Amino acid sequence: MATKKKKIDLLKQLALKFCVWFCVLLVALEGCFALGIISSSPSKALMSLFGANAINENSEFLLFLDVGQGDCTIIKSKNATAIIDFGLTDEDDTIYRKMLELGIDRVDLAVITHHHNDHFGGFNNLIQNIKIDNLLINKSSAPDSQQQELNRLLQVANQSKVNIIEPKIGTCFNIGDAKLKVLYTDLSANKENNRSIITMLYMGGKKILLTGDAESTVEKHISQTIDIDCDILKVGHHGSYTSTTERLLNAATPTVAIVSVGYDNIYKHPSDWALLRLKYAGVNLYRTDLDGDIYIKFSSNNTFSVIRG
Repeated sequence: MATKKKKIDLLKQLALKFCVWFCVLLVALEGCFALGIISSSPSKALMSLFGANAINENSEFLLFLDVGQGDCTIIKSKNATAIIDFGLTDEDDTIYRKMLELGIDRVDLAVITHHHNDHFGGFNNLIQNIKIDNLLINKSSAPDSQQQELNRLLQVANQSKVNIIEPKIGTCFNIGDAKLKVLYTDLSANKENNRSIITMLYMGGKKILLTGDAESTVEKHISQTIDIDCDILKVGHHGSYTSTTERLLNAATPTVAIVSVGYDNIYKHPSDWALLRLKYAGVNLYRTDLDGDIYIKFSSNNTFSVIRG
């Protein structure tokens, strides 16, 4: 009986040790994931895009990332990467986790279209984990509520030895085989939205117009003075009624439009007016609040496909 009892006690001790070590292992794995040591597995959208091999250095795509009520666009062409805007303060590391999934550990060009937190808020989080070489940004004063955060962003960028570039109309940046051109920006505008850096992306034989949060007055100006004809439109100001005017749509003639917007947001974006204008223009609309991440895959025959994440 004594021997049997000793065996039972020994088994209990072994079982206890196993449980302790198992818990330690789980904690360690969780910590590794948080640090980015363990990358997340490819999503269904990525599998649809690139198959079982996921992404390699020759991959070329455009991603409108679901960051809630904010903007974040990732451009990947060959071995180069650019990001336009960084969403709100990214406490959940949404952008960094997506970069891990995409196999991206360096950003050649970052663009912050204007000084509102839903466009630059996630920059400081990302730069702690990802090397950023160049930052295109208007360094002029921000709205009072955003000035302190902008100062901190510029300080972090300088500390990280990021090359800060101020936009000039007509400047082009090569991103692998793609090209990003600055179409317009106006630092004299009274409203911060209308100071947005407006760009045209040339990629896969197509043109993608990105207008930041520019409103109707700016849309009127660029529609009358600049060639903004495009295939894909990144809808301005999250689909606010102040943007995506009939004049802009007539000049741009997009076949596809993307709205980056948070689900059930307090601003009621996208507005019914903007949605109606897009509908009457015959534009195929995709929304991050309903579709999640939105990928554009370019083909060698100058066509593209839209894949919802």
